[in-house]
Amino acid sequence: MIVEGDGFKDIATKLIFIGATYGKITNLSKVLPCATTVSHHLSTEVNKAKLELIDKLASVRQFGVTTDLWTHQHTNESHITITAQYIDITDRWRVQTQVLAIQVFNERHTADNIRSVMNSVLHELGAVKPSNVFVTDNASNTKVAFRNHTWLGCVCHNLNPVLSHGLQEAKESKLCTLPHKVTELSDSCKEVVTLAKLNCQLETSLKQTE
Repeated sequence: MIVEGDGFKDIATKLIFIGATYGKITNLSKVLPCATTVSHHLSTEVNKAKLELIDKLASVRQFGVTTDLWTHQHTNESHITITAQYIDITDRWRVQTQVLAIQVFNERHTADNIRSVMNSVLHELGAVKPSNVFVTDNASNTKVAFRNHTWLGCVCHNLNPVLSHGLQEAKESKLCTLPHKVTELSDSCKEVVTLAKLNCQLETSLKQTE
């Protein structure tokens, strides 16, 4: 339900605060900022956050850089997300994760284009380090994009096809030892995930192997 969402509650809280502060309002233009003001404010906040991120990354010697391509389910536009992981020695050696960029990527998904966008983002934020390690899926275009760097295949992407293949029941093979009950359980779990996605909104999406 929309009224139970955190976003709606935040808006309601803000409106109640405005009412309590200004009382009865007959002219909204005196309270609500215009679109230009909001746009300028957002630009200021973005630049401020970017400078803070650049300053934070400046002292890091090495990054684990991950990237993935995905398609927006409503606009059908292709996007690229780039993140950086590193160990912060000033914070009890904890692993930190920073989202460096999420941007539209409607160009062809070639190795050159992926590498170009990655290099542009890393240079802009001062995150280009000779010892960076790049982690992606096993698609040929991403592997080629970082062939001149240290590259690792994503463990989750590697594990998914292994599990998918391992949980398939080879009915005609006498060497198959996978119990039928296991495949039944796997199929039932997939059905539950499908129904959950269709009938309810979850804060954390459920995952299933193909």
